[in-house]
Amino acid sequence: ITTDTSVPGYVNFIQGQLLRPPQDLSYDFSAVMPLAGDPAALVNWLNLNLANEAMSADTKAEITAAVTALPQGTDSQKLSRVRTAILLAVASPEYITQK
Repeated sequence: ITTDTSVPGYVNFIQGQLLRPPQDLSYDFSAVMPLAGDPAALVNWLNLNLANEAMSADTKAEITAAVTALPQGTDSQKLSRVRTAILLAVASPEYITQK
């Protein structure tokens, strides 16, 4: 059940997991790291693989704009773009709401 307090708690939890995964867990972002330089392609990949193509055009545009605004010169910055895109994708209404 989604409530007005469960959504921020969920988003905070996911953000923490993306930034500091538990010691016995590691993430493999190798499939999406090459897309860090192309925010639209990154968002399309996340829409397909995380949201089953349920994201609206507006949601995709908002996430794309947010990722585009981030710097991308270093590997660390590219990783930040990927993490941000994932966080915004899994925080989107289309991802959170089961249909």
